[in-house]
Amino acid sequence: MHSLLLVDLVLGLLGLLSISSARNHMTMRADIADCKEGTLYPNSTSTGGYMYCSGGVLHSEECPTGTYFDSNYQICRHGTPPSSSSTDGSSLSGLCQRPGLTADLLDCNQYYHCSGKGAQLDHNYCPVGYIFDTSKYTCISGSC
Repeated sequence: MHSLLLVDLVLGLLGLLSISSARNHMTMRADIADCKEGTLYPNSTSTGGYMYCSGGVLHSEECPTGTYFDSNYQICRHGTPPSSSSTDGSSLSGLCQRPGLTADLLDCNQYYHCSGKGAQLDHNYCPVGYIFDTSKYTCISGSC
């Protein structure tokens, strides 16, 4: 009887140890029905964090201290989150969460470039007469 209790206790402890308890990273099963590989989602339990889908598993990350996750731009921004009624997207400054190009949701002639996770986000402009194409991730001839 004692050996069965001991086995149950050890297995229970191993189960607890297998759960990541690191402050900045936690892994969990995806609970978002349309979880797309590499997509970032706001963390419903923390404004200082975000979630991303990788290998069918939803992972949770925390933004660096003094920043919060901006779901519109999918970056960790410096400062405190705006109130829910705020729509001001001016003076965006933040740290990238994944490399690549992202459209500026406030101006179709502009876009953001991220060279890698943790890098400073660069704001760029398309040439005059061009707009940023979100499907091709490049500037194309056109107007807003």
